[in-house]
Amino acid sequence: GCFPDLSEKAIEALIDLCEDEDVSIRKLAIQHMPNLYREDGDNSPLSDILSQLLTAEDETEVQAVKRSLEILLKKDSRGALAGLFFQVNNNDEACREKSLRFLSENVVALAPSLFKGKDAVERYTLDEIKKAFPTVAGDEFPHFMKLLSCLSIVATTEGAQEVVDAVASLACLHEPFQASDSDAIDRLIVCTRSAMPSIRRGAASLQFTEYFVNNAAFFADVASDESRATLYKWLASLCCSPPPADDSLALVATLLETLMEYLPEPPSAADGDESSVVKATARPVDFVAIECLLYSLHQLSKQCPEYFTGGDASGQSRLVHLRQRLQVVGVKSMSEQRTLKSSLAGKTAAVVRKDSTLQSHQESLVACQSISAVIKVFFKNPPVYKNDLLPASITK
Repeated sequence: GCFPDLSEKAIEALIDLCEDEDVSIRKLAIQHMPNLYREDGDNSPLSDILSQLLTAEDETEVQAVKRSLEILLKKDSRGALAGLFFQVNNNDEACREKSLRFLSENVVALAPSLFKGKDAVERYTLDEIKKAFPTVAGDEFPHFMKLLSCLSIVATTEGAQEVVDAVASLACLHEPFQASDSDAIDRLIVCTRSAMPSIRRGAASLQFTEYFVNNAAFFADVASDESRATLYKWLASLCCSPPPADDSLALVATLLETLMEYLPEPPSAADGDESSVVKATARPVDFVAIECLLYSLHQLSKQCPEYFTGGDASGQSRLVHLRQRLQVVGVKSMSEQRTLKSSLAGKTAAVVRKDSTLQSHQESLVACQSISAVIKVFFKNPPVYKNDLLPASITK
């Protein structure tokens, strides 16, 4: 303004008016707050005050606050964001909630004009989000990720890696997997889903992939059918972006050991026909789990094919034992496909969507068909790894 020395007094006067008993006066004071913007000054106090006023009970007053904040954002994006993030990191839960919602809704809506060509503002926003992550609650997480998604910096490999590292810290990958802890499993699933876009952009996924591979043996103990299946599918999704050869080699052995626990054992040599194979595997077969584990093995061993085809006898022995189990699951899969196709015969897609049992049958059928495709890879001499092989039930 024309009298910069009086700006602090002007702010104090407007603050007093923002607390007036008359809502009309409060709204008028709020509307004039952006007029105190200083081109070369710190405008974060203005945004800080307005952020606190987002908790007002009168909806017209709240709308006035949002409009003034948007004006400040357009004039000084960095300063306005500073005031909002100050309230996000404050101990007042109401202010934190309202400020975070404003960031994820109003700021995201204005993102093309706020962030375009403003690398420093994007860098500041990313740093502030990372700073807030350690205290983020489950229902707040989507708001932060929504704001992150509108930053062009996260589309770079370096920025994507920062996102993955920050999300990994929330996923508590350093803690043992507890199949009975549904909250921890939900957190792991949400964090993995949030990290995947960055992983697909080229960020290293080793910390997530290691955790899923090393704990896949315990997924079977998860009580929720939906959560259990989702964990298997995220394992396969992570392996779509496998780590380098040296890291993959260390994981293949663990994953093969887990897969062998899921694959039915072959019958005795005396029983070789299809019916005896089916009867010999009385234990229920989790085709969705096998599909995801088998595909994950395909992706990781593609990075280090010598694990199965190396010159030493151990590599050939692994492949022989795997093929014996795959032959059995292949027969089981074909038998299961006939049963599932029969149950789904004549059912329209609309009917299947309304019936949870039919949905389960449809998913199992897709898994069985995918298993048949992956099995063929391991029966080639040597195994021929395909780049276009993708489980139909994989989590996108």
